[in-house]
Amino acid sequence: METITYHLTKNEGEGIETVLNNTCTEISTKLKSEFGGAYEISFSDIEPPKEDWSHGIKIRKGSKIGAQLNLKWKKGSPAVLEMDIEESSKIGNILIYVILVPISLICAYMGLNNIAPLAFLPGRKIAAALGGIIGLIPGGILIYFFKSIFLKQEKKENDQLVKDIRKVISMQIIA
Repeated sequence: METITYHLTKNEGEGIETVLNNTCTEISTKLKSEFGGAYEISFSDIEPPKEDWSHGIKIRKGSKIGAQLNLKWKKGSPAVLEMDIEESSKIGNILIYVILVPISLICAYMGLNNIAPLAFLPGRKIAAALGGIIGLIPGGILIYFFKSIFLKQEKKENDQLVKDIRKVISMQIIA
């Protein structure tokens, strides 16, 4: 995943909150004009920046096709806004909540109560934490497996969507 770097332009008397808000609004307006007819574009309210700031804009069509544009700003480099685009579908998020979280919680419970095969873990609190972390491994494998099954047909369209968003964002930076 390649990061796109955008140099913020700040007018005299403008705070960074205003600059970030205006930039985010410009980007979402551009995305709506390009993809608004075929895709649902959603984003949460823009929070004021603290040390670091991030904001996500989701572009989706149905539950299997989608991408997310992540905007990141750091106080250490106030003139730079970093953007990256990743595939993000509703099905993928549902799989995380339905598979990964329960498996991790079950393994944490097994570690906490000395239930085999995690009975070897030391202590109670540490065993619960380690059990939850151990549960991420089979949960991640299952998510990868199910995503490859459920989203196989949409993989090309998701990849094309990410490329199209990258192209629109790159044109926004140049303009």
